[in-house]
Amino acid sequence: MSANLNARNFSQPSVFAEKAQTIIPVTPSSGVAYRDPNVNPATYSSGQPFDTIVDSRIWNQLLYLCSAFAQEGEMFGFFRWSPLTDYTAGGHCTGTNGQLYIALRASGPSLGVGARNPMDYPDYWQTLKAFLEEGGQQTSGGLIPIGMIALLPFRFNALPFGWYFCNGERYADTNIVGQALQGLPASLRLDWGITTTGNGTNVPLLIDGSGRGYFFRGVDNNTRMPGTIEQDSSRPISATASSSAVTGSTPGSFSGGLGSLPTGVFTDAGVIQNTQGGSFANHSIGINLSGRLTASAQTITINQQNTGTENRPINIGMTPAIYLGV
Repeated sequence: MSANLNARNFSQPSVFAEKAQTIIPVTPSSGVAYRDPNVNPATYSSGQPFDTIVDSRIWNQLLYLCSAFAQEGEMFGFFRWSPLTDYTAGGHCTGTNGQLYIALRASGPSLGVGARNPMDYPDYWQTLKAFLEEGGQQTSGGLIPIGMIALLPFRFNALPFGWYFCNGERYADTNIVGQALQGLPASLRLDWGITTTGNGTNVPLLIDGSGRGYFFRGVDNNTRMPGTIEQDSSRPISATASSSAVTGSTPGSFSGGLGSLPTGVFTDAGVIQNTQGGSFANHSIGINLSGRLTASAQTITINQQNTGTENRPINIGMTPAIYLGV
């Protein structure tokens, strides 16, 4: 039979040896087909040894399994869930109820969490229909790439599935989160300080020692790479003014010791009372910034509104998190 690769013209009509007897007598009858359901395919992972007699009971079972899988794939597009299989996030299977499921997180006998039946563990599995209706953003091959770092509006203990708070916490090697972190690209782990020690592998740390988070800023990947931290700083403030007494009663008209009008961040604040007595008034030097400036040995107090321990724009808090899909 030849196959048309553009439009397949054959199907899997039945399962090989499906009707063979599975109870094998001590003395099998000639001409009767038997298959041994206890045969483990892993025993034959290296194949049948050359020039040995083939036991039909064994090969009937192996071909039965192969053709059964083929029929399932043709009927449903996916295989039935098995408690013996390790499923990765984004994997698919068919439940015993006939519905198609997608794995929201990894599960299986070798992953430390054990088998998770799709019909019993909605936090591990979701029907494909519901998943697509909700936007389909939780698979390793979906819209969110593994290793994505973003600011989310949720609290750290209410993050959506697959997202983890970037607080530097370490996860053990036996934990699926630790394994997912170790599976990230080497360059990503290097740039974001993800390291593996005897205590496990850590998520990125995006909170500094004082509890403040970092602003995200684009980099050119040449003079500066992703994940590098710039410490806070302030640009120099440029201004000129004299602190000597001056004469005059009209704001903006200075004479005497000042020598010139204030410039930069300094402004003429107007006339104040002459505390020295006499017939002239002193002009005060006002400053139009919040905070403090030090000029020589004299501290000039600036407008005190909205002062603090750091320079910052108006902002709103969000939770830095990394997406691992498990």
